[in-house]
Amino acid sequence: MLQRYPWVVRLDATCTYRCSICFEQKKNNVFTKPDGAHVLLNSELQRHQASEKHKTAELEQEAATKSVIQQSLAAMSAKAQAEAGPLEAKLMRCAFTTFKNNQSVSTYVDNAVLMAACDGASVKVAGPYQSRPAGMEMLDCLSEVIDEKEREAIQKSDFIALTIDESTDRTIKHNLAMYVSYIDDNGNVLNRYRKLEEIKGSANAKALFDLVKKALEDDGIDMKKIVGFTSDGASVMVGEHKGVAALLKKECPGVLSLHCAAHKLALSCADLFKGDEELLLLDGMISKIYGYFKVSPLRREDLRSLQELLKAKEYKLLKPHAVRWLSRARCIRRLKELYPVLLEYFKQETGPNAEAIYSWLKNAHNLILTYILDEILDVTARLSCCFQSSDLALVDVNTWLEGELKLLEMKFTYHKISGKGNLPPEFSKAINELLASLKESGGRWHGHDLHLSVQGTDEGAVSWATFGAELFRKKKYISTLCTDLIALIRERFPKEALGLAAHFRILSPEELAGVGDDEIEEYGLEDIKTLGEWYTGRIGHLREQWITRAVHKLVQAAKKAKKKAEEKDLPLLAREFYKKERGWLKAGAPEVWKLIQIMLVMQPASAEVERGFSAMNDIKSSERNLLDISTLDKLMRVRLCGPEIRIQHQAADRPPYEEFDACILPLALKHWHSKKRCPERSCHGPRPKRVKG
Repeated sequence: MLQRYPWVVRLDATCTYRCSICFEQKKNNVFTKPDGAHVLLNSELQRHQASEKHKTAELEQEAATKSVIQQSLAAMSAKAQAEAGPLEAKLMRCAFTTFKNNQSVSTYVDNAVLMAACDGASVKVAGPYQSRPAGMEMLDCLSEVIDEKEREAIQKSDFIALTIDESTDRTIKHNLAMYVSYIDDNGNVLNRYRKLEEIKGSANAKALFDLVKKALEDDGIDMKKIVGFTSDGASVMVGEHKGVAALLKKECPGVLSLHCAAHKLALSCADLFKGDEELLLLDGMISKIYGYFKVSPLRREDLRSLQELLKAKEYKLLKPHAVRWLSRARCIRRLKELYPVLLEYFKQETGPNAEAIYSWLKNAHNLILTYILDEILDVTARLSCCFQSSDLALVDVNTWLEGELKLLEMKFTYHKISGKGNLPPEFSKAINELLASLKESGGRWHGHDLHLSVQGTDEGAVSWATFGAELFRKKKYISTLCTDLIALIRERFPKEALGLAAHFRILSPEELAGVGDDEIEEYGLEDIKTLGEWYTGRIGHLREQWITRAVHKLVQAAKKAKKKAEEKDLPLLAREFYKKERGWLKAGAPEVWKLIQIMLVMQPASAEVERGFSAMNDIKSSERNLLDISTLDKLMRVRLCGPEIRIQHQAADRPPYEEFDACILPLALKHWHSKKRCPERSCHGPRPKRVKG
């Protein structure tokens, strides 16, 4: 029994028991008495483990451990610098900074010379160091060390998930990026870059799967640990019989395939624009206005001068990108911000294009549509940002989705709240002020006379005499637009599409917090049964531990966490919640903890891969398009997985390179000495005496 409670210590002198954590943190309870606790009932141990004092003691112990670790890191850093000498340590930092900031290997030479000039006599850059080969050698060392540390952490994790995606770089080379998510020793869920492979020949599912399999085998990563696979939903990835996911499931039974949530949301918004004539016209007008200024530097300067003359905030027009998730929302926001300036600009322009743009801008319907669509897409953009968060867990997707869709319904459609039905749309203050201003002025806005027109499904003629907020609340077009968007999003996120993954919803902190006291006994039993059957062989005694050890405590913990989150106006996220609860789960309900780990490592979105591709394009710029795949892979590893160089907002006693010096520098220098630099043939030592003849 005591194996479930690792904090219990037996006092041999008195044959009693003590809580080591509470005693160390000086908490006052029955398990910290000088002579210990005489009673050792399972119920008493469970009650103590769930108590606030014990949880507080656990957090305090964790904080104290972190402090000790920081002191240890500082000591290791000082020792590494003392052993390495100032020259090698500073040059390795110089190389790391160069590659971390997406600079070229050649730039390392210039940075080393600059460092020597700034550092004076303590650093003298000798010939062998002041070269591109030296920079390449340091890159090799840094990449190897970071790769080894990540690989060891992944190998220790009980469960992992895989995210892959294809991309074409600046030189039209087809690459495959692989990311692995895992849980580290501190309970953090990390989604890390592993490998960039060039796709040679056909990019079919078999070729992609073979690349993934070989990369994992080369790293010594057990593929049987894979529980999740995330992709952009392309047929080559998720084809029912021959996709990468299907091939992976044959190799690793039990793998669940997920379609990136951010990608599905972007497709929903794209579908809305495809099916609506007014939105297509708005979309085309944004591109038309951008193109009008793009072709002429003189026009751009005139627009800038007009903004200055009108004392308007200076903005630049944004280029619409069909492949970028937030592009359309940002472009419409910028059109709204520039609307008065654009009206004034195109009023003075001549030519058919300028006149067509001015005529469109003068239509009050288009102005109001721009304001309303800005707020509609602002909700979807906020949702997209949530889906792209590195802290997003599988069970968080539905929580965010339902919250934002309810907000859309309240703002732009007739809706129900607490049983009260047919409540009108709740337009924002900005929209109501715009409508009131147009009605009072008879369509006069920023010195321009706007005109009204019948649009969409509106019936009958309209005039400024009947214009107002009530008219636009009743406009079928606006409510239909929002209703269609909500329907398209729900169509892309049906619960049945998740398949078995939908059963993990019982682990959502939001769901747990909403369980009533009379519902706890039956909560989640069917889902637990289904999940237990799916993971037979990996998880045992799941139902028993769920009923007797987990569900009551999880519900209580979720209710408390929900209350605290609401007080701080913060969301209740799964990864943060379970990180705090992992201590008692690992000790008291290990099989339930395994199930939770499986849920936590699965990635609901592939945004991390997209960020990696952005870094790839920054590294392989137009000036560095000759980088081979091996060097590009190493540079991406240092950039994406290397520790951050923390300069701003850092305490004076914590140097910018603290984490690098402690975790990477000693091992990188060890690699440098053993593999790259030879004392007999470099400035590390005197050259051997050579005998002629």
